Amino acid sequence: MKLLALFTAGEPASVAVLADGSGDAAPLASGRTSEELVPRARELLTRAGLEPAELDGVCIAEGPGSFTGLRVGASTALGLARATGIPLYGAGTLLVWASLALRADARTAGCAVVLDARRGEIFLG
Repeated sequence: MKLLALFTAGEPASVAVLADGSGDAAPLASGRTSEELVPRARELLTRAGLEPAELDGVCIAEGPGSFTGLRVGASTALGLARATGIPLYGAGTLLVWASLALRADARTAGCAVVLDARRGEIFLG
């Protein structure tokens, strides 16, 4: 399986490529997601020896998260998916963080994810 993953729901935003069991990832500089997203994705694909049309899909975090960041990630992924005909997949941000926490410690039976929603609010899941 060959996937491009775009995380733009919060800081730090990042891009990752998974190709046949191995992966490579790159964080994006704070506040520069829209400028760095496509060049970093292209760089990772080149390092993996892949063309965008060779991907089995592109994945994005669906939110909750930064409204602008989510739009940047979604529009980039949608453009890539439509241009190449590859599938577009989405996963909830809270689910992504929970799965990472559970993978980090297999003894954990469950977890709750709390993210800063700004303005004195939180995202909880």
